[in-house]
Amino acid sequence: MKKIFTLAAAALMAVMTTTNVQAQVTVDGQIQSAEIAGGGYQLLGSYTGDSGFGDWRMDRLYAGVMGRKLHIATVGALEGNGNAWTYFLNLPGGERGGVAAGQMLPRVENTPLSSPYIILPMRTTHAIIFQATTPMRATLIDYTTATPTMHALGEFAAGTVHTVPAGNPLSGARIVYGGTTNWLTHNGTAGLEMELDMDALNIPAGSRIEMFGAMTGNTGFLSRNTIPAFQSEGNFGNGTEAAPVNFSTLPLAPGNTMRFVSYAAFPTSTRLAERIEGTSVYPNPINTSARISYTLTKSENVSVKVYDLLGREVAVLANGVQQAGTNNVDFSVNDVQRGGYYLVRVQAGDSAKTHKVSVIK
Repeated sequence: MKKIFTLAAAALMAVMTTTNVQAQVTVDGQIQSAEIAGGGYQLLGSYTGDSGFGDWRMDRLYAGVMGRKLHIATVGALEGNGNAWTYFLNLPGGERGGVAAGQMLPRVENTPLSSPYIILPMRTTHAIIFQATTPMRATLIDYTTATPTMHALGEFAAGTVHTVPAGNPLSGARIVYGGTTNWLTHNGTAGLEMELDMDALNIPAGSRIEMFGAMTGNTGFLSRNTIPAFQSEGNFGNGTEAAPVNFSTLPLAPGNTMRFVSYAAFPTSTRLAERIEGTSVYPNPINTSARISYTLTKSENVSVKVYDLLGREVAVLANGVQQAGTNNVDFSVNDVQRGGYYLVRVQAGDSAKTHKVSVIK
């Protein structure tokens, strides 16, 4: 189990570090295809089974780093009875402390984590809880203190962007929930968006950030709806002190290849200077083959990779040092399945460009 866990985290990290640092995300509670195709958001995982909570679910989990802002987004629908989406985080820095991987998380009274006994396969420093009440409510749990500390992030109406006030550990963070209907009548884009300031969280440049998402009841009853997803014949429930819900030992559901999600935060320095100019993919749509062209401002180690829209690597077209000037790489449709959209990423050092391409069936 440990070997699968480690290899999967490394593989996902390879995908996430190709994020286009020029991409833009609008914090409005709608996760649009342009924000994904443009490289602003990367899909970290999805849940395809019965959520265990009727027509309410955490369907897809995304994240992206732009400058010194960490963006987290969930597409889905929350029932307005106090049920919650909970995001467990491992923020970098061993000096933070936190709950070690494989140890039971302390329960936190008066929150949706007041009743479950949970063990996670990663160190846990914080949890952000988004609760569907009237008005909406967001809470931060800090596990780095001797006794977990609860911080109220504020209450706000659905569709309204809320800014966490000064004096809070997440001061300046922006949160908005754009979903108001159940999954049966959902528009496929509405959900929760959070923009966190990495300076406020003291996250150093180039750090790894780990995350685990779960849908819980208003007192912490764990549904089977987690990202990543695990095999379960029903909801996980609360567990007990003697028999906690142990995600360190539970088998992953078919199609899930990771224990948690991990990616590297980009530094804010001159290293982000553009090293790629004038990228193009022609023709697009692609019938048999296309040429990817780009100009390097200096000799650089370059990778050209193709991903599906779930963020899975499907082809490596180039990987090695290339000289400054114009470079070309050919993309054959024999490398992918015909009929569908793909993301072509050209990365040189810390600069990356992403193109969405269509392959004709």
